[in-house]
Amino acid sequence: MSAIRRIIVLLCRLQICLGGIAMILMMVQICADAALRTLFNSSVPGTLEIVSFYYMVSVVFLPLAYIQLHRGHVIIELFTSGLSDRTNALIDAIVYSLAAFAMGYFTMAAFEKAMKMTTLGEFVLGVILVYTWPARWLVVAGTGLMSLVYAFTAIEEFAKAFGRGDPDSDAPEHGTAH
Repeated sequence: MSAIRRIIVLLCRLQICLGGIAMILMMVQICADAALRTLFNSSVPGTLEIVSFYYMVSVVFLPLAYIQLHRGHVIIELFTSGLSDRTNALIDAIVYSLAAFAMGYFTMAAFEKAMKMTTLGEFVLGVILVYTWPARWLVVAGTGLMSLVYAFTAIEEFAKAFGRGDPDSDAPEHGTAH
């Protein structure tokens, strides 16, 4: 396993753990808010804003790269199931290259927006003031790492397609889940 792959795997694991922690915190805060509303006709201040701008963004964007690293996204092989492993690897390499480009473009747009909102100190004012600009960086982190995973996977697939890798390998170090 190359050093670059180890770093990418570590970052993917970190981001999915952060997404999991966000999910747990979201569950606790929503349950506390619901309990307070039911029992005491009160609420946890800022629940809607924090859930919407932090927890949901974390849960959606941070795990993306980990899921792709383990090839967990939906793949339809209706037309390619009968092709050779090398041909499939070439098709996958092209698709992953396009996906890396598209996700990289999305990351750059998210980065520019995050920079602008950070400079402006973006916030929402509900029951309490909640600064929302930090959540913009969660989108950048999630999509940025996903674009790296796509790019790295494309390189691996090109290697398989041109006989420099084992096209039949299911080893975890090659990014496939068992």
